[in-house]
Amino acid sequence: MKPRYAELAEQLIQAIGDGTFQVGSALPSEVDLSVQYGVSRATVRSALERVQELGLSQEGFAQEFGPHLRDG
Repeated sequence: MKPRYAELAEQLIQAIGDGTFQVGSALPSEVDLSVQYGVSRATVRSALERVQELGLSQEGFAQEFGPHLRDG
């Protein structure tokens, strides 16, 4: 069984791929994502770090404003 943050990272990657989250725009905040996906902010933070490691979002995301998705 995968850790919850890994499952969430996969869900976020799928949402990026299917256009739910638009390239070049900011992802929802940690708080908004934690409510939307029913997980803790720590889980969201870990999942966002994973998405960032894969090169799908830019560095320097904040708690109030999500990371921006990379173009290309």
